[in-house]
Amino acid sequence: YTAYSTNSLIREKRDARKNISNALNTGEKNWQVRYYDYMRSKIMKRIEVIGNRSIEDDLFDRFKLNGVVKYYTKIPFVHGVGSSGPRMGDHIWPEENFMLIIYCDEEEAVIIQKSIEEVKQYFKDEGLKMFESELVCSV
Repeated sequence: YTAYSTNSLIREKRDARKNISNALNTGEKNWQVRYYDYMRSKIMKRIEVIGNRSIEDDLFDRFKLNGVVKYYTKIPFVHGVGSSGPRMGDHIWPEENFMLIIYCDEEEAVIIQKSIEEVKQYFKDEGLKMFESELVCSV
């Protein structure tokens, strides 16, 4: 997949989705061509989750319960400084984070966000953040 994050491509694909709907409603004969063009490059979400390793299993349990995040990339040891403090994995700052990179559709992104909010309710003092961006993915 080649991902393009330009806003003009995203707007173009959203307009294509509307055009397909209009073509179907008006009985246009070439709606299949419009649908094919739309499906060749669809809007996706890239979600990055950075969290304390101590809550990783709880987060995956919540994802499984909600039926999301079947495909992901995991970076198991992430060091840095965020709003909940340093996580360096050394003798001074011994805690470590993990990072997930997830590509999904818009509907799954909403469920992932709710899942993260649910986990954060139980672990208020642990670091857990979600970053989301919109992409156009073309095959």
